[in-house]
Amino acid sequence: MAPLIRTTIQLLLSSIRLESPSHDAGRQIPPYQPQQSLAPGQPTANGPSFSAISWGYNRMDVFGKDKTNGALTHKFWDGYQWQPSVDGLENLGETPNSGPPGAVAGNGSKMDIFTVSVHGALQHKYFDGNAWKPSHTDIGDLSDNDILDETFAPSATSWEPGRLDIFGRGEDFGLWHKYFDGSSWGPSEMGLENLGGDLLSAPAAVSWGPNRNDIFALQEGGRLGHVYWDGSSWSTWETIKTQYLFYATPTVVSWAENRLDVFAVDNGNLVHIYWTGSQWDEENLGGTQLVGTAAAVSWAVNRIDIVALGEDKEYHYKYFDGSNWSDWFAKGGSFSSAPSLVSWSDNRLDIWGITDEDQLAHQTWYGNGWYPGPDEWEFLGDDIQAFH
Repeated sequence: MAPLIRTTIQLLLSSIRLESPSHDAGRQIPPYQPQQSLAPGQPTANGPSFSAISWGYNRMDVFGKDKTNGALTHKFWDGYQWQPSVDGLENLGETPNSGPPGAVAGNGSKMDIFTVSVHGALQHKYFDGNAWKPSHTDIGDLSDNDILDETFAPSATSWEPGRLDIFGRGEDFGLWHKYFDGSSWGPSEMGLENLGGDLLSAPAAVSWGPNRNDIFALQEGGRLGHVYWDGSSWSTWETIKTQYLFYATPTVVSWAENRLDVFAVDNGNLVHIYWTGSQWDEENLGGTQLVGTAAAVSWAVNRIDIVALGEDKEYHYKYFDGSNWSDWFAKGGSFSSAPSLVSWSDNRLDIWGITDEDQLAHQTWYGNGWYPGPDEWEFLGDDIQAFH
């Protein structure tokens, strides 16, 4: 089987059985007001506001935007302590009015961060294992202006060391693509290729093996569209046949070769659409009046963990243990952003969010319980921007 690939929101590891986390599910939820599906030309909201990744055991990095000055911010766990401090955030350069960042870890300690400027240019900075480039507070341009929509975060994958693929929604509603082959940028140093699609959401990208990319996004009326790179050429766009219509950016993970698991919210419920290796199938996973983009991660074969925002402003959690889906569990808090989810080890889960008070909040499953509690949070930084 081809090696499994880490993407913006996932770290895929070897299979393991575990005992299910325990929760207190007894919480009253206010009545739900149905969301409307997308009308033609109507863009989505509540996509990712920040990006959490892991490039190794006991390592996490979180990237967001400062609400006051527009700086790209960074916080990380170095294996021993929070850096730059427990409640501090590192400034990686001011990028006023640019959109939310997307991050990917592609080769050891190397990290690449992408955002879209207020002028619609793809921007990039990276950590080479020792220092930030082009400098600690500078960010470089990878395209001309007026191409991408700064409202949405780029999505990036890395299917082998040194390889990067970046996808963003264009101002023309098309899917735009740029790649790094280990030595140079394609299709040119400042160029992007237009893959079409008429997108109404940000793209969600994943790779399940070398030389493979799958991208999902919402299209007219809230239908789920899909395009893929098979190693030699791009497919045409397909509309995945489903009875559901969606209104916010989908999310996707892969826990094995030729396996895809896509999640999106329809009318307050989380819908799971999955590729088995030969066909598409779907199931309604219910929910507690869910809104926006869910976060999903797989830390083992046949294991998926999901967190989603409810209309009650709490996060809600659900997992698949290889045989069955758990119930939904309320995780407490009061949040204004879609969540982010990362795993750096078997039986390890870290949930991140932005609160109503613009705080960076964190909760973790460490193998035997939740810290600081199943519905409690630690606050690790202030003035983080939530994009709506």
